[in-house]
Amino acid sequence: MKARNQWQGIKFVVGVAALCAFVASARSAVLIDETFDTGYNRTANNIASSNMAWYKGRNNEVATVNPGSLSFSVSVNQGAEAYWGYFTDPTANFAIAGTSSSVVNGHTVLGVGDTLIASVSFYWTTVPSDTSTASIRFGLFDTSSGRSMNDLNGGASSSMFTNNPGFATFVSLMSVSTNNGISILRHTTLTTTGLFGTSGDYSQLDGSVGGNSIAQSSGENVTLQLSVYNGGSSWTLSSALYDTSTETLLEGGSVTTSDGTGLGSFSMMGFRVPRMADATAGGPYVFTDLNVSVIPEPSTLMLAVSGLAMAIMAIRRRRS
Repeated sequence: MKARNQWQGIKFVVGVAALCAFVASARSAVLIDETFDTGYNRTANNIASSNMAWYKGRNNEVATVNPGSLSFSVSVNQGAEAYWGYFTDPTANFAIAGTSSSVVNGHTVLGVGDTLIASVSFYWTTVPSDTSTASIRFGLFDTSSGRSMNDLNGGASSSMFTNNPGFATFVSLMSVSTNNGISILRHTTLTTTGLFGTSGDYSQLDGSVGGNSIAQSSGENVTLQLSVYNGGSSWTLSSALYDTSTETLLEGGSVTTSDGTGLGSFSMMGFRVPRMADATAGGPYVFTDLNVSVIPEPSTLMLAVSGLAMAIMAIRRRRS
């Protein structure tokens, strides 16, 4: 009898462990968390091996990989620059644990009730004060014309960027405070080859959201986040800018819209800096993290938590 009770106890422990793992997976499923650690390959995309390539639009930039960061610098400023990467492998197929979402032939199909969250952490050696051009653009897209998996020579323009639907956030990043520092937009002009070539390729989904844009400090590591919630007949998009070191919310806002209900999958993230990093206009531009995760619908998480609670209660009853 004692051996039987011990075996039942072991089974309960294993069951609880499995439920704990399910709860953890239901909390979020990380597709990629690229921290540029030792062994990072900037131009070889391999998500299955936890390596997300981060491509650049101009060939005269010097890319430097240090443990924990990837920086770009040039000797002469040539205007805006964009970077991009793919957070799925092109032929990947799998269910995303704990969610209703899945990756189908390299496309992350966002399930109803799930949220896709993408974030990029970075800093500028010197934050610009030019209020007319100093805007960061960050977007989530899906690929329909193939993948641009090489650095470009004269800016982020490629035929591979055409017909790529998606959403984006435009965020003020300046050394002075402003009002309404965040805009949330949909990529509507899909025939152009520039990923962020002109703001006219995007349609703003509402007025600027969030409160005042707090002035950023030079060298301050910040995280820009864009999330997409699939409500079935609508989308809720949120954007926020955080101080990475303290996790203090600096700026945020969201909007719910039915514009874009035809969108359902994503595979690419893009980032535009208003001007290239160089010695006279900001110094090196440094990235410290790229992260894409899927958060399950609340009912899935609650079911997992309820199951865990019931298992713990059963264990207590047997022990008593």
